[in-house]
Formats: sequence, C-alpha cells, structure tokens
Amino acid sequence: MDEKLSIKINIAGKFFPLKISLQEEEAIRKAAKLINDKLTEYRQKYAQAEISDLLSMTALHFATQYIEAGSEGKFDELTQEIENINNDLNEYISQNKRLV
Repeated sequence: MDEKLSIKINIAGKFFPLKISLQEEEAIRKAAKLINDKLTEYRQKYAQAEISDLLSMTALHFATQYIEAGSEGKFDELTQEIENINNDLNEYISQNKRLV
C-alpha cells in the first residue's frame, strides 16, 4: 500500500498542502527549492515585474531545460510527477480562490 505523506510546499511565498508518497518527498522539496531559487534570481534582475510574470519566466526556464535535455522518453515519469503536482496545485488554488 502506498502511504501518503502530507507536506506543505512554499512557492513564491505561498504554501501549498500536498499529499504525496514518501518516495516523492525529496524530489518535490528539491523542485520547490529550484523554483524558489530561480524566482529569486528573476526578482533581482526584474525588480519591477509582477510575481505572475516572474513565475511565468521561471516556468519557461524549466520547460526549456526539460526540452533541451533531449529524449522525452526518458522523462515520462518526471513528466507525470510534474503533472500530478500541477494538478494538486490547481485543485488547491480553485478550492481557495476566495483567499487569493
């Protein structure tokens, strides 16, 4: 049985509660750190930009890295994990729109 772990991930100052498998925890925490580090870099370069623009630039950066990495077949599992995280975040956002 795949036991789920409840964690909160901070991205751009917002906390997102996620239920993940124990095996995913390290990768998800590393991914959140990479996102926040790149976001900080863009904040320093483009101090006047809105957070949504900075997040879009961050997403573009990592999508470009993914594509440049080559053979998409190698990344099927990673792609599925990213889609799962994205779905979890979208669900959380849609359930909490009144807070945003």
